[in-house]
Amino acid sequence: QLARSMVCSWGMSDTLGTVNFSKDQSNPFGMGAPGQSSNGNYSEETSRKIDEEVSIIIRKNYKLCKDLLTEHRDTLDRMSEALIVWETLDHEQIVAIMNGEDIGLPVMGGHDDHHDGPEENKEEKKEVKKDDGGLNPKLSPA
Repeated sequence: QLARSMVCSWGMSDTLGTVNFSKDQSNPFGMGAPGQSSNGNYSEETSRKIDEEVSIIIRKNYKLCKDLLTEHRDTLDRMSEALIVWETLDHEQIVAIMNGEDIGLPVMGGHDDHHDGPEENKEEKKEVKKDDGGLNPKLSPA
C-alpha cells in the first residue's frame, strides 16, 4: 500500500514522474471500460508501469532490509535476548546493546529467597553496582 501510494499519489517514481495516478473516488467499484485500468484514470500500459514501479520499490527495500538485518544479526540476537529477559528496554539499554555492552539482569524485587525456582537460581546471588541505581546487576556465585 505504501509503495503504491509513493508511485500513484506522491509522484515518487523516476519512470512515471510526478503525475498523480490516484484512484477516481467517483466510482466506488473501480470498474472501467475495456482497455482501461480498473479505476478508469489511465491505460492498462500505465497500470503495468505502475505495477512495475511498485514491484521495484518493494524488491529494492526488501533487499535493503534483509541486508541490514543480516549485517547486524548479532545485535538483533542480543536485542531479542535482552527483551526476553527485561521485557522492556530504555534508551540507555538499547544503546549499550547496540555498542556490544552487557546490560546485566533485572533485579527481582519483592521475591523471597526461599521460593521453589530452578536450582541454578538458588546457586547464584545478585550483586548490584552502587553507581547505576541497581539497574544493571551482575551475577556471581553464592
